[in-house]
Amino acid sequence: TMEANGFDFPDRNRPEVFIVILGDEAKAPSVALATKLRKAGISVDIDHLSRSAKAQFKYANKRNAKFTVTLGTNELEAGKASFKNMETSEQTEVGLDDLEALLSLIR
Repeated sequence: TMEANGFDFPDRNRPEVFIVILGDEAKAPSVALATKLRKAGISVDIDHLSRSAKAQFKYANKRNAKFTVTLGTNELEAGKASFKNMETSEQTEVGLDDLEALLSLIR
């Protein structure tokens, strides 16, 4: 196979970012953020089942997402999202209007 010959292929099913949605008011902004990230070439998955935060993080882990972005009422009021590297567990906040900063954390 090509893998045996040293070719490395990314897991197409692995999202780079999983957006955790906390509450109904965060759904539309989360979808908008997902759209912006996808337009920038980032693979994004998002919760469509209104699961609890714990269940969403568990699902993000199961999907092997590299990063999570959490949006809820508090984040929307502050104008910031919580960004987490799922491999290192390092967490930071990033401005919702600062797409470039978010992209720099992902890339």
